[in-house]
Amino acid sequence: MRLKAKSFVMKTFLLTLLSLLTLSLYPFFSPLIFVGADHEYEIKIECSDYWQETYPGNTITFNLIMKNPSSEYDEYKLYTEDLPENWTARFYVWNKIVRGIGLRAGQTVTIYLQVKVPEDAAPGDYQFTVYANGTYTLAKRELIVTVERKPKATCEVEIYNPVIWQAAYPGENVTFNIRIKNLSPYTDTYFLYVKDPSLPENWTARFYIGQN
Repeated sequence: MRLKAKSFVMKTFLLTLLSLLTLSLYPFFSPLIFVGADHEYEIKIECSDYWQETYPGNTITFNLIMKNPSSEYDEYKLYTEDLPENWTARFYVWNKIVRGIGLRAGQTVTIYLQVKVPEDAAPGDYQFTVYANGTYTLAKRELIVTVERKPKATCEVEIYNPVIWQAAYPGENVTFNIRIKNLSPYTDTYFLYVKDPSLPENWTARFYIGQN
C-alpha cells in the first residue's frame, strides 16, 4: 500500500515538473513569438532617406515602405510621436491624405510622409518616430531632420515686359504682359503697385495674375 502511495506521489511530482519545464521553454520553441501584450510582430519600417537636410519654411518628404508580416488582413493607424512644436506631418497613400490603411496578408505599401518645417525653426537636428499600429503588428521608424541656417543671398526679382509702349484712344483699355521671376532660392511674397511715376490723374490700373 505504501509503495502504491509513493508511486502516485512520484508520478504527480514528475508531471508537475514536466508541466513547469514545458511552460518555461515555450517562448524559445514556439513558432510565434509575442513581442507585447497586443502585438504578435514588431517590425521596422524601411526608409532609405531617413535623415534629411532642409531650411526653415520648407516641406520635405520621406518614402516609407512597410509590409504586413502576419497571415491575416490588418488595419494600421498611422501617427508620429515627438514631432517638434509647430511642425506638421501628413501621410499620403495612393495620392490620398490618410490616417490609417488596411493591408492584406504579406502586402507591401509605400507611404509618403510630408513634413512642414516652420519658418522660425532653429538650426539643429530633430528626431521623431513614425508608427503604424495594427492589430497584429506594430511597425515604427525613427526619422531625423537637420535644419540648416539659411545662407545669405541677394534676393533679386526679374521683371520683363516685351511691349513697353502702346497707343490707345481715350476711354480704351491697354494691357501690358509683365513677367516676374523670383531669382531667390526661397519662396517669397510680392506686393504689386504703380509708382515713380504714379498713374496720371483719373487713370486706374489692375493686376491680373497668370502662370507660365
